[in-house]
Amino acid sequence: MSKNLILLTNNYWIKEYYFESIIPNKLKNVFLISDKKNQFITNYIKKNSLNHKFFYTKNLNLNWVKKHINIKNSVLISAGSPWIISENIIKKFKNNIYNIHQSALPSMRGAVNSYVRLYNLKSIQTTIHIVKKKIDEGDIVFKRDVFIERNLNLPVDINNFLQNQNRLMLKDFLREYIKNNKKIKIYKQDNFFSTYNPRLRSEINGWINWNMNVYELDRFINAFEDPYPGARTMIHGKSVILKDVDYSCVDSSKHTFENGMILRKFMGKLAISVSSGSLYVGKVLLGKKNILKNLKPGEIFYTPESKLNLIKRKNLFIQNKKIYTNKKKIKNI
Repeated sequence: MSKNLILLTNNYWIKEYYFESIIPNKLKNVFLISDKKNQFITNYIKKNSLNHKFFYTKNLNLNWVKKHINIKNSVLISAGSPWIISENIIKKFKNNIYNIHQSALPSMRGAVNSYVRLYNLKSIQTTIHIVKKKIDEGDIVFKRDVFIERNLNLPVDINNFLQNQNRLMLKDFLREYIKNNKKIKIYKQDNFFSTYNPRLRSEINGWINWNMNVYELDRFINAFEDPYPGARTMIHGKSVILKDVDYSCVDSSKHTFENGMILRKFMGKLAISVSSGSLYVGKVLLGKKNILKNLKPGEIFYTPESKLNLIKRKNLFIQNKKIYTNKKKIKNI
C-alpha cells in the first residue's frame, strides 16, 4: 500500500472497525485517531509489531494532524467520527477524505437511526462519500443495499446493526480501492432528490402527540428510546417518559376524547386508548422512578400545545437539562 490510511472514529467503535475492516485487509501505514485513550489497541499494535499508530485527542484540528501525519500521502476515512471535520482540513486533503453515511444519499442527509424507526423502513442503502464543506453532499464512491431486520425496534439496535454493515462495507472499500488500487467510481448526488433529517432531541422533539394513531405512536416513542432519554408526555401535571412500548389493534372503536386515557392494566403494562387501537406501555418514568404501578384506569396522559410547539421555535439549545431561548431566558421542559 503506497498511501497512509487514517481512520477517524470514536472510542466506542474503534475496536470493531480496526479488527473487522482494517486487519483483515492486512493494511500497512495505518493511523487510528479517536477521542479517548485505548490501551487495548495500543498493546495489540506493539505486540504484533505492526506499522500502525494510535492517537487520541479531544480537539482535532489541522495543526494537530500536520504534526502527527504526512497529509500529502494520506487517505482519511471518517467512521462515526466524534468531530465535524473542519474546512481547512478538507481543503488540505484535496478530495481524499471519505465519510460513511447510513443512508442512500442524497436522501436522509443528517441523522438516520431514529428516522429508520419513524419511517418504518424495511431497507436502506449505506454509502461512502467524499467529504465536502457541506455535510453529506460529496460525491458517492461506494454503496451497499441493506435489509433492516424485523426485530430492530430501538435506535441503539438499529445503530449497532447498521454499524456492522458499515464495517463490512468499509472492508470491501479498503480492499478494492486502497489495497488493490482499483480506480474509484464516482456517483454524483442529485440534489433534486435530497432530503434532510435534523438531529432529534428528546427535550424538544420528543413530546407525544396523542392525536397520532397507534402505529405512528409506536414508531414515534420507540424512535426516542435507548440510547436517547425517551419520548415524553404529562400526567397529573408532571412530565414523564414512556418506555417499553408496543401496541394492539384491539379497542379500536373509541372516541378521540379518550386519547391518552388508561384503559386497564394488563400483564404489568398500561393499555392506553389511542386512535386505531391500544398502546401498551411497560414503564412510566418520573425522573428515574417507574410510577406505573401508581397509575389507575381512567387517568389521562396529555401533552400541552406549548410542548408540541417547541419544535417550531428557533435558536433553542439545551444546557443542564433545561431549554434556553437565549442565555437569560429559560423555557421549562
